[in-house]
Amino acid sequence: MALLNSTRPVASASAEGPRRHTCSIFKTESDQFAAVVPHMLEGLRKNDRYLYISDRHEKADLLERLMDAAPLSEETIETRVSFYTSDEVYLRDGRFDKERVLRFLSDERDKALKDGCSGLTATGEMSWASRDMPGVRDLIEYEARINFMYPDSSADFLCQYSETDFDTATLVKAVMAHPKVIVRGTVCGNPYYLPPETLISYASGVVTPDVLEHMEKDLFSRSVLSEIGLLEARELKRARLCLTMLDEMVLNDFRDRLSAVSFFNELALGTCRDDDTAAHIRSADCKCAELSERLEALRMFRSCMEAPTEWQSLEGVLQSAVDRSVNGSRRVKMDLSSYKIFASSAADKAFAAFVLGAAERSQSGAQINVRARTSEFGLTVTIRADGAGVPEGAKESLFDQAGPCVCGRSLCLARELLESSGISVREVGIPGRSTVFEIHVPVPRYRAE
Repeated sequence: MALLNSTRPVASASAEGPRRHTCSIFKTESDQFAAVVPHMLEGLRKNDRYLYISDRHEKADLLERLMDAAPLSEETIETRVSFYTSDEVYLRDGRFDKERVLRFLSDERDKALKDGCSGLTATGEMSWASRDMPGVRDLIEYEARINFMYPDSSADFLCQYSETDFDTATLVKAVMAHPKVIVRGTVCGNPYYLPPETLISYASGVVTPDVLEHMEKDLFSRSVLSEIGLLEARELKRARLCLTMLDEMVLNDFRDRLSAVSFFNELALGTCRDDDTAAHIRSADCKCAELSERLEALRMFRSCMEAPTEWQSLEGVLQSAVDRSVNGSRRVKMDLSSYKIFASSAADKAFAAFVLGAAERSQSGAQINVRARTSEFGLTVTIRADGAGVPEGAKESLFDQAGPCVCGRSLCLARELLESSGISVREVGIPGRSTVFEIHVPVPRYRAE
């Protein structure tokens, strides 16, 4: 609590770090909750207590929006989500008292930690500050002083500002008070952020040398970074061209050499009369074939990684994956709702590897079941087939670089391709009974069609 109650800075506010003081400035209610709902889910995901201070929305409406995004259990809502109104927190007794509100937030954080949570994630609708109420003039100082909590605080705060409620000057100062700002759904570092003591002076009409120094440093750093960015872009383009040429030369050379070795192995087998020698030749030929397959997998992986990331139908991606992998040789049952995922346009090739991976480890003719379900924290796609499954100690080795190639791609490369889009993969089947690949798409990466 001392951090919040002190009028002197005890720690420099940081724009980086695991905890954040963020603001969202929005035009419409849709924009408002496009920022709020992911913030709420992220807080719950990391085992925080979540605190919502509402000025205009009813608790039932807020819960409905949250449940539409991720169906939470009643236990989670009861034990981890708290709702207050602005009259109960910001304007209690008919006035805004910054000291009282700062103590309230500090106490809520401490209670969350005492109850076994990882910390506090909180958000407040700030429209109350647009009304002519006693103490409202202290709004910017209050926002600035929250930053004295960082970087050591176990709390995340999101302040919601509607453009229609405030004049431009207030909104600009509000932006200056937050190390992070949500712009069009993306959390951005804030180059206009001012340290608390500097902003408090600036908001009161005293422009200190710190403000000018901050502007000069920002202008200079932006200019330097722009020049560095242009130079690095040119160097990156040259490096990619050189790497592509080198890759083609090396891969083609290896492919030609492997083809030659396979040809001579075939000739040798035709004339060999010794069983042991013939066995060695066949073993060498299998190694050549495996290496050729890996080279083609690397070639395909490189082309996949260069594919653009875009919104695409989950059903379309999985149908393409099934066609690529089993193509009618297995019965496939898909239980999918209408979702879109934000992933590489080559994601179907990665999904194909997991469909065939499940098929190869299942009983002959066993049905493959593909299912998509939402949870509290995202969309989970499971690809399941009954059969021998994967031994417990061999699950992670499926994704080793030296692991088996499937459908022209190793599972390692398939997982890397999906993880480049923020999608995680693991095998969760029961050894001796089933193979199950669980593919998790986080909340910002999927949406209902």
